[in-house]
Amino acid sequence: MSNYWRVKHKSTLNDINTKSQCEKVLAGLQADKRITQLNTSSRYGSFGLGAHVYDLKQLGYPIDKVNIKNEQNDKHYAQNFMRVN
Repeated sequence: MSNYWRVKHKSTLNDINTKSQCEKVLAGLQADKRITQLNTSSRYGSFGLGAHVYDLKQLGYPIDKVNIKNEQNDKHYAQNFMRVN
């Protein structure tokens, strides 16, 4: 993570607790996991997945998202993943 601490905008990386959560989200994405808000809160203790994804994208990480529809209850949710180039 060479550029990890060089974020110049106000971000989730300015606080030690959210830095740790963002590192965990990045590790999960790099381990080829698809991450949703629900599993982020239970796995990593973070409710700010969108903010973490934004910060990681600003650092140049190739993160994409796909919208999924739950057929059982007709609700939609986003699934984030690391893009393979």
